[in-house]
Amino acid sequence: MLGDSIKRAEIRNFCCLNNIDIMCLQETKLYDVTGPIMRSLAVSQDPTWAYLAADGSADGLLIGWNAQKWTWQSLVKGYHSLTVIFKDNVDSSMWALSNVYGPHSANERERERESLWQELRTFSYSFLDYGVWRVILILLGLFLKGKG
Repeated sequence: MLGDSIKRAEIRNFCCLNNIDIMCLQETKLYDVTGPIMRSLAVSQDPTWAYLAADGSADGLLIGWNAQKWTWQSLVKGYHSLTVIFKDNVDSSMWALSNVYGPHSANERERERESLWQELRTFSYSFLDYGVWRVILILLGLFLKGKG
């Protein structure tokens, strides 16, 4: 996805038009995310980012943010997820953002579903101080249960 300069330009235009300070992308299909790639996405003039490398030509997670507004305090990379703990540069409040990419085909779903849930459970215990994790896990569980 992000290897294509035309797609990066579309994302950049969207970010500029909507004054985006934080972006969360999936299926980047990139093994490495470099400064030139992030600057071409234009989250800000001073982009900062965290990524989970793609596995071959699939997957890849990216969280990019405006370092003038947000400072990362902690970063956790899992097999299916990328989580950044942010601190607001104005009021020092802290919060977490997770980008989760789970298995979606029938074969992957059966094989890796438990791995995904174990990872999310581990994160929920790690980030209990950030509050919303339990609500997110409960809602995600209800959603996936309905999708079977």
